[in-house]
Amino acid sequence: MKITFYGAAQTVTGSKHLLEINGKKILLDCGLHQGHRKESEKLNREFPFNPGELD
Repeated sequence: MKITFYGAAQTVTGSKHLLEINGKKILLDCGLHQGHRKESEKLNREFPFNPGELD
């Protein structure tokens, strides 16, 4: 089992927790970034992993 924490480092918003177990990838949380509009929109459209690979 592997848990990877994305986002919410030094911030309050944008947390994502990816659980990998028995060959499966499960996203436990997918928070939105908040703040300056252009910056937040960009961060909310990009993922540090491929969402198409989630189970």
